[in-house]
Amino acid sequence: MLSKNPNAAVAGGSSGVGVLAVWLLGHFGVAFTPEVGAAVSGATATLALLLGKRGIVGIARTVWFGRQQQ
Repeated sequence: MLSKNPNAAVAGGSSGVGVLAVWLLGHFGVAFTPEVGAAVSGATATLALLLGKRGIVGIARTVWFGRQQQ
């Protein structure tokens, strides 16, 4: 199921990383509302979906060299 929907796998994994990030911030004494915690988790998932399979290096190459015609 997840192999046919890679965005779902990335969103699931990155939302877990977002929850971990919120927990870590709370562990170090950063106080914020539940809404802000949800926003941090959502932003983490969104960033992971934007990066996608190409990653940061692939996006940097696209920005620097432009889209290559294949």
